Amino acid sequence: MGTIYQHVSGGGEQVIGRVDSENGSVYSARFGAEKYVGRVDYAQGYVYSHRGGPDKNIGWVDVENGKIYDSQFGDDHYMGQVDADGKLYQHVPLLPDIELGYVDDLHNVVEGAAALLLLFADEATIEQEDQVTSNDLPGLSLNPGLAGAAA
Repeated sequence: MGTIYQHVSGGGEQVIGRVDSENGSVYSARFGAEKYVGRVDYAQGYVYSHRGGPDKNIGWVDVENGKIYDSQFGDDHYMGQVDADGKLYQHVPLLPDIELGYVDDLHNVVEGAAALLLLFADEATIEQEDQVTSNDLPGLSLNPGLAGAAA
C-alpha cells in the first residue's frame, strides 16, 4: 500500500490518501473516513476518476520518465512528474516544478500519477468549482465555508 503525503507549511506533512497496490484502488483520506476516488491501470499507466459516476480516464504517466499528463480536455497536458522514490512535482509554466509531497512505498509510477491527478489536482478543481458557484450565484454558496463571502 502506498500512502500519499502532502507537504504543509511549516515543514510538516499530512496523509491525504493511499493507493492499494493489490488492486490499484485510490482512496482520499482528507476529511475523516477514506473515500474511493478512482483507480490505476498498472499495465497501461492510466488513471481513472470515480468522481461523479462511472470511472473515467483522466490521465496517464510515461513509465520511462515519470512525466504525468492530464487527458480530460482536448490535447494531453503535462501536469508534473513522479520520481522513482515517490516524490511528486507539479508543473509550473516558466518556473521549476514544485514538490507537493510524496508516495511512500511506491510500487509503480502510475501510483504517483494517481496521487497528482486524483488528490492534488482534485483539490484545485474543488476550489475552482466553489469559485464558479460563488460568482454565478451571488449571495449563495454551496460551500458552507464560503457562506456570505460572495454577498
